[in-house]
Amino acid sequence: MKTFAILLTETVLAGAVMTFQPNCQAIVYDAALDFSLNSNPNGVWSYGYSDTLGSTFVLDDLNAQESSGLYTWRNASQEPNGPNFAYNPTASPIIIDDTATGGTDHMVWAPYQLSLGPGSGFQYSVLRFTPPESGEYQVQGAFSSVDQYYGAKTDVHILVNGTSFFDGLVWGTDSVVSFDQPLQLNVGDVLDFAVGPFGGNWGWDTTGLSATITPVPEPSTIGLFAAGLLLVYRVRSKQSDS
Repeated sequence: MKTFAILLTETVLAGAVMTFQPNCQAIVYDAALDFSLNSNPNGVWSYGYSDTLGSTFVLDDLNAQESSGLYTWRNASQEPNGPNFAYNPTASPIIIDDTATGGTDHMVWAPYQLSLGPGSGFQYSVLRFTPPESGEYQVQGAFSSVDQYYGAKTDVHILVNGTSFFDGLVWGTDSVVSFDQPLQLNVGDVLDFAVGPFGGNWGWDTTGLSATITPVPEPSTIGLFAAGLLLVYRVRSKQSDS
């Protein structure tokens, strides 16, 4: 039979294994839900543009709450019709529709949806993530068309330190370009989501972006050590019972 000391040791070690398991409630960085007009950069997020894909990143410096209810970031030097960000901060869709009066805009932002719009000078709208610590991250989300009349026709990319590792095309009202990628990022790296006017027609190219970035926790060294000790004591326990 097991001695009292072995039983006590197993209980203590089992508690240690449970105590030192990775935290299941991991931090999630959400590009839309983290959106803010208060500052740029905004924590790990920065709003800006580049003249070409992967070229110098320029921070936006003009924010506004539009009459439509959208929150926006732009760059004053690129107005009018420059690259932009728009965010719907409400629980209801925001619709900009002038088709009834002969226009061609039918833009629909879903609740809490973020969008990136390329510029008339073919600039890329760029959302930048700066990792707060080194480690593995899971990058998930999708690009989609906000314009529901013609549909966006945009080239979309994800870059690390200016080099693209994910490329796609949003093409039409129902087009969705999804991504789900593990990445090793280090302090000092930058991860960019970029939207450009594929083919040069930027007029209806507002493109939705849903993106979450989740740090992947490493197994606890102490927890693994405790698990190893627990295994040793169980082996010895069986030997003592035989």
